[in-house]
Amino acid sequence: MTKGRLRVLVADDSEADTTLLLRELARVGYDVTHTRVDTELGLRDALARESWDVVFSDFAMPGFGGMRALEILRESELDIPAIVLSGTVGEEAAVAVLTAGARDFIVKGHLARLAPALERELHEASIRRAKRAAEASLRTSEERFRTLVASMEDMVFTLDSAQRHTGIFGKWTAWGPATVAQLDGRTLREVVGDEAKVHEDATERALLGAGVVYEWSVSTIGGVRHYQTSLSPIRDAHGEVRGVVGVARETTAQKELQAQLLMADRMSSMGTMAAGVGHEINNPLAVVLANVDLALARLATDAPVDRADLLAELADVREAATRMRSIVSDLKLFSRIDDEHRTTCDVRKIMESSLRMVANEVRHRARLVKHFVAVPPVAVDESRLGQVFVNLLVNAAHALPEGPNHAIEVTISPDDTGNVVIAIRDTGTGIAPELFERIFEPFFTTKPRAVGTGLGLSICRRIVTDYGGTIRFESEAGHGALCVVTLPAAEVPDRGTPTPAPRALFEGRRGSIVIVDDDESVARAVQRVLQLDHDVCILSARELISRARAGETFDAILSDLMMPEIDGVALHEELTVSAPALADRIVYMTGGAFTSRGRSFLARVDNERVEKPIDMVRLRAIMRRMVR
Repeated sequence: MTKGRLRVLVADDSEADTTLLLRELARVGYDVTHTRVDTELGLRDALARESWDVVFSDFAMPGFGGMRALEILRESELDIPAIVLSGTVGEEAAVAVLTAGARDFIVKGHLARLAPALERELHEASIRRAKRAAEASLRTSEERFRTLVASMEDMVFTLDSAQRHTGIFGKWTAWGPATVAQLDGRTLREVVGDEAKVHEDATERALLGAGVVYEWSVSTIGGVRHYQTSLSPIRDAHGEVRGVVGVARETTAQKELQAQLLMADRMSSMGTMAAGVGHEINNPLAVVLANVDLALARLATDAPVDRADLLAELADVREAATRMRSIVSDLKLFSRIDDEHRTTCDVRKIMESSLRMVANEVRHRARLVKHFVAVPPVAVDESRLGQVFVNLLVNAAHALPEGPNHAIEVTISPDDTGNVVIAIRDTGTGIAPELFERIFEPFFTTKPRAVGTGLGLSICRRIVTDYGGTIRFESEAGHGALCVVTLPAAEVPDRGTPTPAPRALFEGRRGSIVIVDDDESVARAVQRVLQLDHDVCILSARELISRARAGETFDAILSDLMMPEIDGVALHEELTVSAPALADRIVYMTGGAFTSRGRSFLARVDNERVEKPIDMVRLRAIMRRMVR
């Protein structure tokens, strides 16, 4: 049976011995191609010129022997099995030959061992070649992996059970290359200190066997950068967690895009409400103007004025102005563009504001039915949850065809687990089955291009999900739709028995109060009210600073926040340096902080503030408390 082709290099000075060798190889089934050399130069040339399956070398030749042949083969770094043959040789020589690199040693007169020895060495050589190929492939694969990961914007890392970094790949944009160089073999806390806590807490959960995804931020010179890290446990063969593998990626651009989409949808909602809000303001505004004109006309004549009629007219003016203040307050709530600020809120209050905002959309299409019961508070951003409610209510209104007998029913109640459930049901056309699976897709809408952006429901779901809640729809085409929003109740700490607030007493002392506002009509109106109790003057911010530097003191300073030249922030900064006691006595009158500087300032200081339009009863109470 033929065993295949065999390329043989023979180093032997005997032609006869070579013939016997080749005859034996042919006898056991090899198709042999061979070259015989008998000099060192010939051996080097043959090794360089061709590739060989095996080298046979005579142990002793004139000027050139098996030991030298083995040395040349070793210098070539070629992995070719070498078998030494000899007529007679001692045991010590045989050991030396094997030590020098020969795979076997065969006596020429006993070639029966030749075939088994050759097959063994050819097999082992093939194994070595396969191993080298696998190792080369592995090195190539590892290098390709390292190149790929190093070029990623994400960072891949591994941690041991003590949270020490055992491997770091990719880019680390959060703290920079210098920090990455320090992490090898160390914990994050050893490098960045207390900033590591959020990572340590997440890693502890992963070491307990859980998959963990968390978000975190880093403040840099260029602003806040946002990141998301996912962690997975590394288990050994027995299933025990021995470490963690993580992937960290920057999400700043994604956050910014989400904010832009959120704002785009909010502006779309505001546009939808604009006409209705104008109508809502025009009605009470008409009451105000009519009654004020009437009062002015009566006072302009010498005829006696009926005090009861005048009081009734002023009462109507106040009631109408209060309605306008509620509308403006609702608008400020829904148009706020600052960063999310979660507080403990009453869902019913947010829903009432939302219903006022969409009243004009609803009243001409449907009868509004409300079923609100007491529910626990939720931890949300009022503006964003209001945006969700406005979107859902407007969608419900737009789903109603023209005609009588339609209704939108809004229910707020707790469920069996204590969650807050908000249900909005309409009697409209419902949702077609083929569209039901697509309602949360971004930019998918069945409304005309000028009416809908297709962002509303997608953003609603993201907002609700961020709050740990759910949003779902139930509908049957032609039978209306039901939207159910479920929000988890906020954890309200037990504050014990509340301490009664001290009763605000006006002890009769008239205080010294300064008003700083660039709108003179607002300043004069506030001055007229406060002059009932105190001595009040109106100054510019520059005049107030000058008098404060001169040592003049006041019981309270009422200052607008947003003003040209010197605004409320700059006023506070100046008084903090020149008159610290006065800086603490500023009460801010604000119609809204429209700059990031103003918003961050209000979040930073503890000064009292009153919202415009000003509740004068509350303002008088604040002034009485400050003047003691």
